[in-house]
Amino acid sequence: MRTLLGAAAALTMTLVPLAAVAADEPAPDTTSLDRPAKNDLSWKRVDVDTDQGLRGLDAVSHRVAWVTGSEGGVWRTVNGGRSWKDVTPAAQVLMFRDVEARSRKTALVLAIGPGEESQIMRTDDGGESW
Repeated sequence: MRTLLGAAAALTMTLVPLAAVAADEPAPDTTSLDRPAKNDLSWKRVDVDTDQGLRGLDAVSHRVAWVTGSEGGVWRTVNGGRSWKDVTPAAQVLMFRDVEARSRKTALVLAIGPGEESQIMRTDDGGESW
């Protein structure tokens, strides 16, 4: 009897995951005014119009994203990458390695430099001030 129960349990553990994979259904449509349906997401190449190497990227939504450059540049888009605004901090010469964006107005960038010149800079007004 134990052998029969063990075999039944092993068969069930094998067939249940296979049935779940076979029944894989597309994600439900979550279309709203704020974001596209999951099935409508795709990658596309956009031009930030810089010669700098881009190091950091953080997308807040399908419209808002921030990127940082190897020579201290920071850019922000609020229209899904159709245009990018240069919001680089004034007189910045450090290399930015990362950006953590919270909204279309708030972001933090990690600046790497020698010794104590490394810092984290924050904007709460879309890059107008840091």
